[in-house]
Order: sequence, then C-alpha cells, then structure tokens
Amino acid sequence: MRQATLLLACLILCSCSSKLEIPEPQVEVIEVVAKLEKCPGPGVYEFSRLDSEQHLGSPYNVKILTDNVINQDKLIKDQNATIRCYETQAEQ
Repeated sequence: MRQATLLLACLILCSCSSKLEIPEPQVEVIEVVAKLEKCPGPGVYEFSRLDSEQHLGSPYNVKILTDNVINQDKLIKDQNATIRCYETQAEQ
C-alpha cells in the first residue's frame, strides 16, 4: 500500500510540474474609420418663469405654461432630428 501511495504521489507531482503550453491568442485588428459631419443641433429655447404673485390658474401663468410646453415640444423635435441625422450618417 505504501508503494502505491508513493507512486501516486510521484505521478501527481510530475503532472503538476509539467508545463502546459497555451497557444497565443490570435488577435485580428480591424480598423474602422467613421467620418461624421456635424449635424445641426437644437436651438436654445427660453422657458419663462411663472409669476409667483398670481395663482397657477391665472390667465398670465396659463399663457406662460402653454408657451413653455410649445417650446419644449419644439426642443424635443429638434433633438430627435439631430439624433436621426447622426444615425443616418452611421448607417452609411
């Protein structure tokens, strides 16, 4: 039994000490050059402040709120147009 244990220990040590050669990974370099033109960005929209002296439902504050919503809608549409411009260039 001792000889079998000694033989097994020697085999384990020999197998652990041997070097396992791992091949170098093959790396492919792919060069992608993307040339994008600058797309028109969204404009600068001024959002008006509400009059704190008047209540929220006053005609003046309602007008301010509706104007701000209209400006926000224009801003969102301009931002989406800019995004679509860059996406179109990226697809080409």
